Amino acid sequence: MKLKPFAISLLAMLVGWLALIARGDELQREFAVPDKVGRPGTWWRWVNGNITKDSIARDLHEMARLGIHRVGIFDVDGPAPVGGVGMMKPEWREMFRFAVETAAKLGLEIEVTPAAGWGIGGPWIDEAHATKALRSVQIQTEGPAKFDDILPRASGAGPYYRNVAVLAFKEPATRPAHPMQVTASSVLGGYQKEENWPPEDATDGDPDTFWKSGEAPSPSHPVWIELRYAQMLTVTSVFVAGIEDAGPQSCQLQVSANGHDFQTLTSFSLPEGKAERFSFPAATGKIFRLSITAAHSPEVRLAELQLLRDGDEPVMRRGIKYWWLKSGNRAFWDWPKAGPAALDEEYAGAGDPVDCRADEVIDLTSRVSPEGRLRWEVPAGRWTIIQFGSVILGESSRWMSRALQGGYEADPYSPAAAETLYKNTAGLLAKDVGPLAGKTFTGIVVDSYEIGATVKGLQGTWTDDFREQFVRRRGYDPLPFLPAMAQRIVDSRDTTNRFLWDYRQTLAELYLEFYRRLAALAHQDGLRLTAENGYGSYPFPQIDGLAAFACTDVPMGEFWYNRTILSQFYPWADSVRTAASAAHVYGKKFVGAETLTIANGLLQTPGEWKTQLDREFCNGMNLVTLNCWSLQYDVTARPGLYTYDLLNENLTWWEQSRAFLDYIARCQHLLQQGIPVADACYFYGEGTGKFVPGRQFIRPTLPAGYEFDGIDATALVTRLSYQDGKLVLPNGISYRYLVLPDEAGWKVTPETLRSIQGLVQDGATVVGPRPGGAPGLGGGFQRDSDMQQLISALWPADPAAISREPHGAGRVLEGKTMAELFVADGVTPDVDLQKMTAPQNILWCHRRAGEMEIYFLSNQSASAQTGAITFRVKGKQPEFWDPLNGTQSDAGMFASARGRTEVPVSLAPNGSLFVVFRRPADGTSVGPPNSSQFKPVAELTTGWKVTFDPKAGGPDRPVEFQILEDWSKRTEPEIRYYSGTATYRIDFDLPAGVVPADHRWFLDLGLVKNVAQLRFNGQDLGVLWTAPWQVEITPHLKTSHNHLEITVANSWANRLIGDQRLPVGQRLTVSNFQKLKANSPLAESGLLGPVTLQTLEHESK
Repeated sequence: MKLKPFAISLLAMLVGWLALIARGDELQREFAVPDKVGRPGTWWRWVNGNITKDSIARDLHEMARLGIHRVGIFDVDGPAPVGGVGMMKPEWREMFRFAVETAAKLGLEIEVTPAAGWGIGGPWIDEAHATKALRSVQIQTEGPAKFDDILPRASGAGPYYRNVAVLAFKEPATRPAHPMQVTASSVLGGYQKEENWPPEDATDGDPDTFWKSGEAPSPSHPVWIELRYAQMLTVTSVFVAGIEDAGPQSCQLQVSANGHDFQTLTSFSLPEGKAERFSFPAATGKIFRLSITAAHSPEVRLAELQLLRDGDEPVMRRGIKYWWLKSGNRAFWDWPKAGPAALDEEYAGAGDPVDCRADEVIDLTSRVSPEGRLRWEVPAGRWTIIQFGSVILGESSRWMSRALQGGYEADPYSPAAAETLYKNTAGLLAKDVGPLAGKTFTGIVVDSYEIGATVKGLQGTWTDDFREQFVRRRGYDPLPFLPAMAQRIVDSRDTTNRFLWDYRQTLAELYLEFYRRLAALAHQDGLRLTAENGYGSYPFPQIDGLAAFACTDVPMGEFWYNRTILSQFYPWADSVRTAASAAHVYGKKFVGAETLTIANGLLQTPGEWKTQLDREFCNGMNLVTLNCWSLQYDVTARPGLYTYDLLNENLTWWEQSRAFLDYIARCQHLLQQGIPVADACYFYGEGTGKFVPGRQFIRPTLPAGYEFDGIDATALVTRLSYQDGKLVLPNGISYRYLVLPDEAGWKVTPETLRSIQGLVQDGATVVGPRPGGAPGLGGGFQRDSDMQQLISALWPADPAAISREPHGAGRVLEGKTMAELFVADGVTPDVDLQKMTAPQNILWCHRRAGEMEIYFLSNQSASAQTGAITFRVKGKQPEFWDPLNGTQSDAGMFASARGRTEVPVSLAPNGSLFVVFRRPADGTSVGPPNSSQFKPVAELTTGWKVTFDPKAGGPDRPVEFQILEDWSKRTEPEIRYYSGTATYRIDFDLPAGVVPADHRWFLDLGLVKNVAQLRFNGQDLGVLWTAPWQVEITPHLKTSHNHLEITVANSWANRLIGDQRLPVGQRLTVSNFQKLKANSPLAESGLLGPVTLQTLEHESK
């Protein structure tokens, strides 16, 4: 029989619907019981070589038993004695093999960081593969004369030194000599002791930069700044400049022949905020010190200190603003507050001083002998010679186990360093486990890029082939412009900034090569690369966040519990949102997150973490890695080893943790389905220091109800196209608008601008202001001319013409807000929350899996939220999927009109809910209300018998509670200071005349501190760990002789406090965690109630 085309089409549609229904049913089953899907992971710390097979087996069995699936091993330092099993030693490799084999039997996955500690280094990284920095030393010479001398070398952390270049340029005859080294008695440090106001800033000739001392001066304890010169210097005066409302006051200039014994040349007082020159009899030396005994502010702020010879004049001109950052030498942390925006700032009205011209810089490198001697016929005039050298930054791998010694952080710009790192760690381990590599041993994990954290924030700025790479990538030789890396202005302020842009961009591209090589090596062994390489402990001026994440298989951000350590960067760098955007635009399924860092499982329980967890689900996270779990090498200690553990088997609530872990599994399993839905794609410009900000900080502002992704230049050029009325990525994600940087004169390369032009010609709508031209120097003035023609074509000179002139089939819009644009184009919100009680407290995200629409809602407040939510979905039945318990139900009430569906919704305090649309539905449903209303029938007030665990210090027999009350308010020390589980038991009858079958019945626990496990009439009713503290008991309720058991777990806090009141020999706890004191406030604990029996008056269907 032959089927007609229409019948074939109808049959295909039917088959598609059946497949969709089948997948939906499977997804529903997986959501209800998430035993094998969506399971979370954890980072497992092996601390200081304290590793045994017994402890490995115990930890892994516990993880498997209660629902951890991925386990990432980090070998780290921590509060434990040094054991004998150092990473990658034969015994350690045997322990790793045992862990993988044990995990294979348990169905777990093992990952490992290919480094010691949580950096990218270790003892296997030698000097040749270590992080390197470009350093320079300047000397002056007069001509005409013959120069024949050994050049001084810049110093690094150790003897390693490689000459890079020796350059010379002519100076004004009055230019003072530049010191070889500047040090100070103290420097005000930032969060990681980074020196935001280093002593070098007092010798750069820039009045707006300064050294800030870390201490206040006094006559008995002066602060000082010391200048060391490469040559003997005969000086006759000193120039000193303070900062307005600050600066030194009482000073002595001293000279020393050996750096220990100083002779005073002159004493003087500097008026507040002034700059003055002080003369004295001629003195000769190499080491000079300004000793300060009083200042005009609590700490000294010294703008300039210059030693002058006869004929010298002070240099006071503004240099390159934020040079330390623009040159890549320092990372952002708590300064400047503008973050990467500082890379585009420059002094206004500062003129255009020039220190040298690139075409007049003389390359003397070939005239330097292997031992460092320069022979040169110096032309007439005063000349500066700068020797540039590559030195070791000197940072060892951060938090490396004390069972190891030596080594460095790897060179992040060298694929050879990546290979050395991998082949000495994960590559060997893959061979050790044989066929389990790629099956049980599934990946390598690289923690946040943290180079600089232990060396005052300094960064690597060189790699062995940097010059060759620069020429290949930028199209010109950097050598004539290298004086810019010594704080000199070359040709002009604009030229110098363009060169520094090129310099950072080259570093950023080489950084990508490091991770590409690491990923390629991992793939050869069947492993994936998960990395937090798109931001770091600092957001770095030499990282392009999205481009870096694109080099990984699983881009990974992080968020900390109740700390601003990362959220302070959200105005310009949200690591989870950046990782999510990278995953979306580069077609990666998973968005990882180091989850709830520094949350303390000893003192906290999961209910306290839920809102932050849900926030990051809404932010794009769909692969949770709980941070962290310490290998409990002493299996008898309770609570045992603590290194900011969020989880381990010694926690008081560990036996009840499955419910929390199931919640995570349900959420991330649904959030791994399909693709994300967003209306706008925000391009944050080209260059380094580019990250995606938190949603509330994006500019132009995105109105409530719409979502966005960030996109980088590479994805825009190579992956974004315009098809069927939308901007489309190869993985099917689409956007309505491409939004450009919201800043006048933003920089863009010709390649990217041409791609934007192509999208517009194809029909795309592009929103944003006129760019100012190209960054960098490559391509020269012809490129700038071509750019301006292209810019003028897309952004006409007449602003009124912008919104009316078509460019091909598309539009370029400037001057409209996003809200105005959505209204003008008739684009309704994807999620409209205006009918909810407090819409500002509800977060959401949206994914689409085929014909299925999946919305996740999170109530971020401690109050219930009720009302109605309108979704941009038509013709489908809304369903409520509850991630707390895995239940699903149809919404009984909803209304569909004009392509949208309004659904009444109720969210519990800090509650969350999935609203899923997958089945056809017509029009409006006026069935039972979607929210449930409960009527209290009886309160269980008295007669509770509570059994504590005597082994945990509790009473040795049951205690009768006449009222439900906080354990910490009891007078009995064994209850007041109790930590662990206690079981409440009560028997009760229904009130007279009440028939169980007439209603659906629920038990409401009121308030629990902190986790409750229920059994009712012999049936396990599960675990409650967050609101609503409610469970259905209908199938098990009897008219009389009902027996209820509620096992409640609190935290370790009260026992730890109580033990501080006891002699050491009488304490019940054994742990390195000692932050609580005998007088620390006790934590609320127990079943606080009221416990009520309730009937359901209205229910969701």
